[in-house]
Amino acid sequence: MDAAKLLKKIRIIFSAGAILMAILMAIGVGCVRHVAPETGPLDPVVASARLQSQAASISQLAVDAQVDVNKFGITWASLNTIVLVRRPGDMRLELLSPTDELLSILTLDEKGFVMHERGSDVCHVGLPCAMEQVRLLPIPIASESLIDVLLGGAGLSPDSRFGPVIWDEREGEYQVRVEAENDARTLHLDPCSHSLRSVHWESEGGRGPVLRVKGWQAATGARVPARLEIEIPSEGVSLDVTYRVVDREMEMDGQAFRFTCPRGTEVRTHRCAQGGSE
Repeated sequence: MDAAKLLKKIRIIFSAGAILMAILMAIGVGCVRHVAPETGPLDPVVASARLQSQAASISQLAVDAQVDVNKFGITWASLNTIVLVRRPGDMRLELLSPTDELLSILTLDEKGFVMHERGSDVCHVGLPCAMEQVRLLPIPIASESLIDVLLGGAGLSPDSRFGPVIWDEREGEYQVRVEAENDARTLHLDPCSHSLRSVHWESEGGRGPVLRVKGWQAATGARVPARLEIEIPSEGVSLDVTYRVVDREMEMDGQAFRFTCPRGTEVRTHRCAQGGSE
């Protein structure tokens, strides 16, 4: 048999094999079922206690992060970011250029928030309950929930009510729906450690925000996120947050969470929506 005929025969064999493999994979993927752990069903009280305990073990964190802002699957901004968070409600968020020039800043403490973007004639201020009206990043999550999320929690509030925990045999994970005042979400938990895999918020207009924990890392005896993905389906936006350097022991005094509006800017005060605390 000459070389040309041999090559043609090999191609036919490989083509047939590739088609068969694709069919088998399609059949196999559609039929995968994960067996629940032998320990039996996960009790909602246990799930709640473990999540709250894991999150509460970290009271503060300083992070040097990279935030990739993706819109409809295309990365249109990559920002160096400094994040300081401290329970229950303190946060400092600085967005920097690739050369580490300050582009915008947000500070928040119990007295209120301040937000300013470089080059803007307006500086935004208000009580904590009004911060949702002004967003430095397009994350429609309440400030205290966001702080908990950045510390590795599920953004739960004290009045959160856990429903039954179910086993998802396709995903191989536990899922539990959690309700609170004006809020509902489903938590997806690791089958062994019961740690957080993702949070899916509900929204009246469709899918709400989705938080995915893409990895964990050690930080002075505790576990903190290594990478988070925050998806906002309503806006076609997702944020990929990579924790490059973390520090749990950095000293943070009250001044770290305060910022004075630059001289000459218009100070625009935002009031709390109806039902917020003045």
